[in-house]
Amino acid sequence: MPRTIDQMPRTIDQMLRTIDQMPRTIDQMLRTIDQMLRTIDQMLRTIARMLRMIDQMLRTIARMLRTIDQMPRTFGEMLRTFGEMLRTFGEMLRTFGEMLRRDEQMLRTFCSSLLSNGKCLLTIKIAF
Repeated sequence: MPRTIDQMPRTIDQMLRTIDQMPRTIDQMLRTIDQMLRTIDQMLRTIARMLRMIDQMLRTIARMLRTIDQMPRTFGEMLRTFGEMLRTFGEMLRTFGEMLRRDEQMLRTFCSSLLSNGKCLLTIKIAF
C-alpha cells in the first residue's frame, strides 16, 4: 500500500503497466509451451524409432546366435554387422542428446518467463 496519497498515482501507473504486459507475457509463455510440446513430440518420435531399431538389433542378435552354432566362419562378419548397428545406435543417442540440450535451453526460457510473470503478480499484490 502507498504510504501517502502522493504515491498512489505512481503505484497505479506501475500496476497498469504490469497488467498491460501480462497478455504479452502469457502469449510468450504459451508459445514457449507450444515449442516445448513440439520438441517433446519430436523426441518421442525419435525414441520410437530408436526402440524399433533396438528391437531389430535384438532380432539380429538372436539370428546371429543361432547362426554361430551352425557356421562359425561367418562369426566375424556378424560381429562387424553388429558393430555397424551399434554405431548407428550411438548416432541416434547423440541426436537424442542434442535434442535434450535444446530442450534445456527452452526450459530455461520458460522458467525465466514464469519468473517474470511471478514478479508481475507480486507487483500487483504489493500495489493493492
